[in-house]
Amino acid sequence: MKETKYYSLDEVKQHNSKGDYWIVVDGGVYDLSRWAPHHPGGELPIRYMAGHDCTDVFRAFHLPWVTEKKLPAFKIGEVKNECEKTVQECSLVKDFQKIRVEIERGLDTNCKLIFLYLLFIHSLAV
Repeated sequence: MKETKYYSLDEVKQHNSKGDYWIVVDGGVYDLSRWAPHHPGGELPIRYMAGHDCTDVFRAFHLPWVTEKKLPAFKIGEVKNECEKTVQECSLVKDFQKIRVEIERGLDTNCKLIFLYLLFIHSLAV
């Protein structure tokens, strides 16, 4: 069995330049560098979130099967020290958390994706 590597959030933050994209989802560290050019939503969302904990953003835009089936192929380790704050404290993450809770209360998965996509497009125009 392969030994788990551990990275600090500072190490993850260093991988946020073109072609070098690391993200954190649920405490796992993922290298999406080789996936970014093939991402159905384009490279920009990955580039924007590189170097950060994007758990809530990832969940907002991906169905659960993506987390379970696709994401593990890119896992390179775990975030060091579970007591470290792994959620990026910014208004964007807080907004995604609020939106996800509200949407999960009343919409099915397909409607959720369409709504979030429209919301994302609208936020880019603002």
